[in-house]
Amino acid sequence: MPRFIILYNPLSDNGQGEAQTKLLSNRLEGNDLRLIDLTKCDDIQKMIGESHPDDTLILSVGDGTLNRFLNEIDTIEIKNEILYYATGSGNDFLMSLGIEKGNLVPLNPFFGTLPTVTVNGQDRKFINGVGFGFDGYCSEAADALREKGDRHINTMGIAVKGLLFGFKPVNATITVDDCTERFKDVWLAPTMFGSFYNGGMIPVPDQDREDGVVSVMVLYHCNRGKALTVFLKLYRGEYIHDENIVRIIKGHNINVEFDSPTALVIDGEVIKNVTSYSVKR
Repeated sequence: MPRFIILYNPLSDNGQGEAQTKLLSNRLEGNDLRLIDLTKCDDIQKMIGESHPDDTLILSVGDGTLNRFLNEIDTIEIKNEILYYATGSGNDFLMSLGIEKGNLVPLNPFFGTLPTVTVNGQDRKFINGVGFGFDGYCSEAADALREKGDRHINTMGIAVKGLLFGFKPVNATITVDDCTERFKDVWLAPTMFGSFYNGGMIPVPDQDREDGVVSVMVLYHCNRGKALTVFLKLYRGEYIHDENIVRIIKGHNINVEFDSPTALVIDGEVIKNVTSYSVKR
């Protein structure tokens, strides 16, 4: 008999993942259900391989766990239907689709189009975006607070402190499809597959998953006061029409190099002390 297999992360949304998954299982009451805690699952690929092809898999997770799932399994070989139920704190992937939290989203249509990011010689697929610069700094600071047991992370507070004195802008060399440009005093250099990241910021509002390219956005050559103004606008979904401080470049192959190490974040997962990354689609 076909069943629903719910793969959940109890740590999502600062520890609210299990409670949110309970709401989902209540909605599916009356069906054959199996719940699997991903923090206790050693081999996701094997578990999926042992499931019946008619079973429906539901990922009850946030953006970061979704990324790990996509990189731990061979998505092309999966025969099951896979649905996404967002239980994260940011849920940028869901927002980029224009879908409200609480809905079940089919994931299989996205598997064949995912771009790849290369960091420190390792390739990883991503479904939303790669942040580099101040966004990585903020994610690293938030993770440090979580490790200390803080369950209520003030992301805006982290951002304001970093903008005022914590983060130091860097110089960057950015190559898009063999065209190289150099930028001074760079605050951001994310490459986006979706349009939202970092809990609701919209660095590239016209990015389209279906157009075959990714977009790198560069925020550069502005002082701390101006950078603060720009970030507040980005969080409100406003775009900055000023090419003297913001550039958006689209392409298939993107390489970003910083002149000093900075944290990088891939779909919510932080990698520390990175000097370069490349994206291919």
